Amino acid sequence: MQCSVVIITHQEESHIEQCICSVLPISDDIIVIDAQSTDRTRDIADLLGAKVHTLPWQGYGYARNYGAQKAQNDWILSIDADERLSNDLQTSINRLSPENIDTVHRILRVNHIGSKPIRYGHLRPERKTKLYNRNIYEWDDAPVHESLQPVASESRLLHGELLHYAYRDLSDIKEKYARYAELYKGTKSAPVRHVKAIYHYLRSYLWMGGWRSGSEGHAIAHALYRYTLDKYR
Repeated sequence: MQCSVVIITHQEESHIEQCICSVLPISDDIIVIDAQSTDRTRDIADLLGAKVHTLPWQGYGYARNYGAQKAQNDWILSIDADERLSNDLQTSINRLSPENIDTVHRILRVNHIGSKPIRYGHLRPERKTKLYNRNIYEWDDAPVHESLQPVASESRLLHGELLHYAYRDLSDIKEKYARYAELYKGTKSAPVRHVKAIYHYLRSYLWMGGWRSGSEGHAIAHALYRYTLDKYR
């Protein structure tokens, strides 16, 4: 399958090289949509052959749609700079043949804290829709956790993993969840937010087995607790 890759970036000089190198085996059309980085993100991407577009930040969905419009191919793999394709995933995408354009492809994304993969709790591996045809689908304008519209009638899970290096360490979890909560500021309210926060903590740490991940599992659950409180403030 011929596909284009759209990568969203902002201050990603520590990630962008490995991200682009992981998609070079599947595409020669790599588009970087950069939210006015002041570090070396754009320079590194340009040196690696990506087509770099600088765009004032207007949300994830807007940036992804803008990148899809700039692509050469109709099939779009949409990822972030802190995500990398495993070898198995590269092989799976290369072996895909063009099929019904209504089909979207999901990928098992494995979150990491530092170099440690997280297998339990709220950040356990998740199936994310990443490969789609732009003639049928586009991203909505949700401030965070954007999704493709319309809802796909058929989706398939690709073999292989998308490696997500989202958090440098435990303190980075707290900082990023606080930023996510800010994106929701003014859009959520709930008089029972403390109950919701406790529920999400228990769900991540106990019911989803976060305790099996040790200190990382507790840090994830606690960050989720604070995020829920702040989101519904």
